Amino acid sequence: MVDVGRDISTGYPFLRWPEIKRAMFLYTGEMEGMEIDSLMVLFVENRPATSIDTDVEGEVLIRCDTETGDVIGVEIEGFERSFICKYHPELADAWAALKPEEDDGLHNSAWLTDDAALDYARSLRDKAHQGTLGPGLPVEGSDPTAE
Repeated sequence: MVDVGRDISTGYPFLRWPEIKRAMFLYTGEMEGMEIDSLMVLFVENRPATSIDTDVEGEVLIRCDTETGDVIGVEIEGFERSFICKYHPELADAWAALKPEEDDGLHNSAWLTDDAALDYARSLRDKAHQGTLGPGLPVEGSDPTAE
């Protein structure tokens, strides 16, 4: 087990944000008649993690390992309909250029290392980070036992 400090108010380990050197974008559009509209951006290899709500306009969650505090990515619900459309229209053009192409359903990119993809991943990371209590801390009222 990794020995990490924990935030007293939440019980979570302090969040450890990786330096983003590559990103994978997983977007779920319409599947079996349901509009899911969810984006996950991975910064490191996917592994079991917990989603922690952040205090950012839109449904922004941080995916992290609750044992180590390693942040593996960011998840955004209602990404195109709500997050971009209502709260962050400045991100729309870059998303249109990055979005993996499919007619519907699940859209997965490969691991991307180009400047446009990394800049976009970093901007989403920064928005998620703004919704935490402070550098390295999760959000107030987070439940470390929730999956």
